[in-house]
Amino acid sequence: MNRELEDFLEDCKIRGRAKGTIVRKRIELKSLSTWMKNKELCLDAITRTDLISYLAYMKNDRGVSNVTLSTIASGIRRFFAYLAKNGRIVRDVSAGLPGPKRDAAGPFNVMTYAEVRRLLDNTVPKNPTLSRDRAILELMYSSALRRSEVAQLDVGHVDFLERKVHVYLGKGKKDRVVPVGKEAIEHLKTYYNNGRPLFRPKLGVNAMFLTKFGAQLMKYSVRDVVIRAKKRANIARQITPHTLRHSSASHLMWEGASLREISAFLGHNNLKTTTRYCHLRSLERDGRKL
Repeated sequence: MNRELEDFLEDCKIRGRAKGTIVRKRIELKSLSTWMKNKELCLDAITRTDLISYLAYMKNDRGVSNVTLSTIASGIRRFFAYLAKNGRIVRDVSAGLPGPKRDAAGPFNVMTYAEVRRLLDNTVPKNPTLSRDRAILELMYSSALRRSEVAQLDVGHVDFLERKVHVYLGKGKKDRVVPVGKEAIEHLKTYYNNGRPLFRPKLGVNAMFLTKFGAQLMKYSVRDVVIRAKKRANIARQITPHTLRHSSASHLMWEGASLREISAFLGHNNLKTTTRYCHLRSLERDGRKL
């Protein structure tokens, strides 16, 4: 199965799938390959019942969530559809393979206005690193950027005058322009003018956000920025970069923005995806606006 898997992943790359998506598919399908080997199954002999048994194993023995299981089932369907289309297997046994429904409450954490305010205000820009971190947090909440989009942001992608950020080659290699709030743009401008030069960017490095060595900040470091801010704000709930993205979308919904407007803001192709991002339930919140 190794050759078939590598060919499938190469096809995903050609089709413009995000690097993170390809890495995830490799891990998920390698897990399936190991399970098949233990069961002495090969691609030509595996059945739809076997695949359902594998999903049950992942759910019951490995304890994966319904959301993750749904993603795994989708990856399996795409893999077997590719094999059938290219004559690697006689027929696609994964057709109609059921995936679990997402939990009714939705899998995403959404912060209240007060929690966001605490997260931001407890990152006081009293040195270059904290100035950078505050600019990142403000930008992620204001413009709902993914952590990879934050890491890839170049200085030329920010329009300070028009208060806009140009996101190039976002997820699915899509470009978009998103607005930046007044407070966020001020923190970004302060960091750019006073903080970023102190990181002494390396020759040819145009990234907006830099490490202490003057190199481009990586996306895993963006996650560390959020984790440190969470600890400073003494917030108990789990908060990740994606939490800020979901919170931004949900707060826009609370303020009366339409799903179509939010979908364009987030860079989605499908309104169903946007619906999952926006927390539509009537949540308790403190009413203060940022």
